[in-house]
Amino acid sequence: MKNKNPRFPNKLLFLGISLMLVGILFLIWTLGLIELNTVWFTIIWIPVIVIGLVMLYFVYIRKKSAQLILPGMILALAGMFFLLFNTIIPEKNISIIWPAFMDIAGLSLIPYAFRRKRKTRIGFLISSGTLIGLSIVFFLFSLKIIDMDFAEVAVRWWPIVLVCVGIIVTTIYMIYKRPAKQTRPASEKPEQ
Repeated sequence: MKNKNPRFPNKLLFLGISLMLVGILFLIWTLGLIELNTVWFTIIWIPVIVIGLVMLYFVYIRKKSAQLILPGMILALAGMFFLLFNTIIPEKNISIIWPAFMDIAGLSLIPYAFRRKRKTRIGFLISSGTLIGLSIVFFLFSLKIIDMDFAEVAVRWWPIVLVCVGIIVTTIYMIYKRPAKQTRPASEKPEQ
């Protein structure tokens, strides 16, 4: 007999309250009401990484629900990013490295996509690829590899977006286009 009571019935409530508390803490910090020293701010990301990795452990090793993949990946990647940001990344300027957040989201979708059915998988992979591709483009501008204003390039090259979307839509059509199976009527029997 299947157990109708889930083991953690209030996990969404717990997640929501946790996010609110973390958000309030960061809001108080960004408003300058509390001072966080660099050591504490560096150490706080280690448990975030561990929580993310534990979630991934339950999915891949213990074969639990795939619902933990996306939050686990986001926590692990974001924790590693902020740990690196507070230790070895030389320029601590979010205005330069903000596209990394798009990479975190895009990379987090990839393992989640492979636990889905084929049609859903393709949608997640396209979303992931789009986020990663856009982050690469934005990195080119934020790191000054392309020494032009983004608005100027966007006004000139915007039709490329239409071409890319057309390629994606055509690819999806080709993937889903399957030849119709020819079925034999029940009265016909194969020749022997």
